[in-house]
This record gives sequence, structure tokens and C-alpha cells, in this order.
Amino acid sequence: NGLVHGDAHTENLLHDTATDRWVLIDFDHAAHGPRELDLLFAVPDHFHEPAADRDSFSRAYSHNVLRWPGWTTLRDISEAHSLASYIRRAPTTPTAATELARRLHSLRAADPTIAWRTVN
Repeated sequence: NGLVHGDAHTENLLHDTATDRWVLIDFDHAAHGPRELDLLFAVPDHFHEPAADRDSFSRAYSHNVLRWPGWTTLRDISEAHSLASYIRRAPTTPTAATELARRLHSLRAADPTIAWRTVN
């Protein structure tokens, strides 16, 4: 257990060119808890990020959540939670409705080859 950022992923990193270091931002969901919670969004299966990128992120974080036995349970909870915003937006936003259908199909079919997309 320790500091959990709550939304650790590459979009919450800024590169400090003066020091050539990466800085984690957006601590709105910070808490104390198991580190595995921090990595749910950093190593998603459905967005098809290159494995090398996920491995690099895990090394930098000093923890590989994929080696933790509870990983798939947390991933499944996270994936179900990710449907909420698409469910709310689907009635008025056709792209959200399409993405919701894609995600539901991939989860029901247990098909990890279906790439999820973000919808703004």
C-alpha cells in the first residue's frame, strides 16, 4: 500500500524539457491504497497499446500489475466502469453509441482483439 495517483496513464504525463524528466500530473483522485489500483489505466488490454510501451511504463513505475494474480478481476471491474460515460452519452451522441456497442460486444464475446476507442 502507498500513494495511489488514481489516474496514472501516459496522458497524465508532461515532459519537462529543461530536465528531460517526465512529471505526473492530475492528482484529483489521489488516495492511499494498493498500487495495483494505480495501474489499471496504464496497461489496458483493449486500447492495443504496444506491449513495449506498457512494459516501459511498468518498469518506470517499478511494479508490473500484470504479474499480480488479481489483475484480471481489477481489469474487468475497470472495463465495466468505463461503460458508464458511454451509457450516459449514447442517447444523444452517435459516436458514443457506436463505441458503447463495440465495448459491449468485445466484453460479451471475450474478444480482446476488438480495439476500444476514446470518444470526446
